[in-house]
Amino acid sequence: MKYLFVMRHGETDTATNLFSETLTKWGIKMIEKTALKLGKIFEGQKVLIITSDSERAIATTNILNASLKANVIQDPVLRMFGNDLATSIKTLESVKQYADKYDVIILVTHLENVARFPNYFYNKYLGQIGEEKRENIDNSCGWLIDCVNGTKEFISTKD
Repeated sequence: MKYLFVMRHGETDTATNLFSETLTKWGIKMIEKTALKLGKIFEGQKVLIITSDSERAIATTNILNASLKANVIQDPVLRMFGNDLATSIKTLESVKQYADKYDVIILVTHLENVARFPNYFYNKYLGQIGEEKRENIDNSCGWLIDCVNGTKEFISTKD
């Protein structure tokens, strides 16, 4: 694996329903923008998307995959919430399972996992000690980790 991209699902209508699973028009637009960025970065690469089994993550994955033409699997571990170590360990096991088969792995998950897992991966998988950086993680944004050079960069749809 050359790259790992950990992203938050597209925006949902939480103004009317805190647990909404339906993507907003804006959310769809931002995912399409993210897909274009990732398509340029990952052009010619063998890509796997591992997605949470929530409806909003699956909808996000479907929009991404219209551009990326990746293989897709669902993993209920990516739906787990909370800042617990067990979730990060299980997520890392899932990534390791496919790391030798793909150039790029994209995780489509939820806020808590996007906030926590990239640093865990950076430290445990790459053996890098990185500063704890917590960006304002809007929907459709995420962390791009270059596993070859050991760098990580926050990718936002706002730029």
